[in-house]
Amino acid sequence: MLNRYLCATTLVLAACGSNPTPIASSAITIDQLPAELTKLSCRVQTECEGGLFAQLDSCLAAVTQTGKGAPEVDKLVSAVKSGVVKFDGGQLQACLDLLTKSCMTQSTTELQPCINAFQGTLAGGATCTLDLACISGVCEMDDKGCGHCLGATKVGDPCGKGKPCSVGTVCVADKCVAIHSVAQGGACADDRACA
Repeated sequence: MLNRYLCATTLVLAACGSNPTPIASSAITIDQLPAELTKLSCRVQTECEGGLFAQLDSCLAAVTQTGKGAPEVDKLVSAVKSGVVKFDGGQLQACLDLLTKSCMTQSTTELQPCINAFQGTLAGGATCTLDLACISGVCEMDDKGCGHCLGATKVGDPCGKGKPCSVGTVCVADKCVAIHSVAQGGACADDRACA
């Protein structure tokens, strides 16, 4: 879910044209994660063209006033503390630094620190509430709200029609392919597959 939050932030960055103020670079702790994501979101909302707030302090005050954090981030913090998700604070800080460097979309290769910051430990079939808790990176929720980790897919496995590929692979022409493995000029329905 955090990957979705970071992706959403990246999409906001894609719509912007200026550069937000960089965050100081050093490894962050898991307890700092909610505040750092709030700062990143507010920087994007104030410093990129079309921002929702005129000043960073206004955005931070609005978030503080609501008293509501992102439930997915709170779940992730708990999952890291319980050992269900492994966390690399240096990789996450590199990710946040990258996202605040520019209001323009970064390539998948450049976003590798965001992908490397968290690693799930739950095998296929395990009960889950977060995509990042699963080794495959996919927690599939049923109609009753119960989640189970999908088994990890390999390059060449079938995908599509509701069957996603695991972290590190992407679905192209109904087959899982490694990220950045399709050569220039090859069929590439998803930019992440292109070398």
